[in-house]
Amino acid sequence: MGRDERDGSELPTRWQGLIFGFKASVFRARRSLLEWRSRPPRHPVGGELVEGSILGQARAALWSQLSEAEFPLTAGKVENLRVSARALHGVEVPRGEVFSFWRQLGRTTQSKGYTAGRELREGCMVPNVGGGLCQITGLLYQAALKAGLTVVERHAHSRLIPGSMGEQNLDATVFWNYVDLRFQADFPWR
Repeated sequence: MGRDERDGSELPTRWQGLIFGFKASVFRARRSLLEWRSRPPRHPVGGELVEGSILGQARAALWSQLSEAEFPLTAGKVENLRVSARALHGVEVPRGEVFSFWRQLGRTTQSKGYTAGRELREGCMVPNVGGGLCQITGLLYQAALKAGLTVVERHAHSRLIPGSMGEQNLDATVFWNYVDLRFQADFPWR
């Protein structure tokens, strides 16, 4: 591990980054093969459930105490949360169908408006396009639990950040496309 000169935090080495990239490619290929014929559908934005009751909700602060060095990646995270929230807003999932975060959102790219945000990777904060989406997936997970949805797939972070929802087992991490957040219900939901 190297040190980030901006704030003194540890950074993965180039070799560790290459190994991580290779492993991620293998896991992505595996997920694609397993779901070749049976991947969850994308759900449309709808208007039928607009007037329905709120069954579950969760909130978190967008900004935390941060150093001057952390500000650009935190600002990137906040922008990525805005872009993803717009993409998910109004999506209605029919009774019994699976909602997949990645199937619904698609890959995070600059052409879709995503920017470099902070990502927790192997215990290190690193910049990545679309970084910071674990905040929205954690909130979706918490709201799904409160609403009585069945969690089909959820992954906790591999390392806990002091003060995070991970300490309460209420986090949900994602990584394109093989670490997903999925749930379903025996009722339609928005």
